[in-house]
Amino acid sequence: MDQLRVAFAALLILSVSIGGVTAVDFRDRLDSIGTSTIVKEQITAELVDSELREDRFVATIRLENPTQFDVIVESARFRVYNRTTPLIADGAGERLDDNGEVLPAGEALTVTYAIGFSPDQERNLREARRNEALLSATFSMRIGDVSFTVNRKGLDVTEDGVSEEGS
Repeated sequence: MDQLRVAFAALLILSVSIGGVTAVDFRDRLDSIGTSTIVKEQITAELVDSELREDRFVATIRLENPTQFDVIVESARFRVYNRTTPLIADGAGERLDDNGEVLPAGEALTVTYAIGFSPDQERNLREARRNEALLSATFSMRIGDVSFTVNRKGLDVTEDGVSEEGS
């Protein structure tokens, strides 16, 4: 009977030990999710240059991270629309620059993406008045092992290719 009690006590200690590690990992994950929620609200995006080339739209965007956390920029998806049509074109962005994937804490990172479109989307984009085109960007980002998205809408594409952040 004493051996049974010792075995039960050892099993209980082992269970508490494993449970404690699991609880700590789970709490760390929740902290990371909370951190990513705060960070994604603070990251800003400004379209600093854009160009409609023969087969694609090229956008240079300045991302600013005022937080104390380094953020990994994994990918981006773009939608181009204007005030009169809900959607002109959309597509995944192909990263053209070699500025790295880390958006450092308290700093800015300029990224350049090419957005390829179908022939119909390209025609719609060319027909749209350039000073009425807006760019919406969705960036996939990560802090540690927690992934999240940052959505920024209303980046105005003006006639000279420089824009200001909209609503």
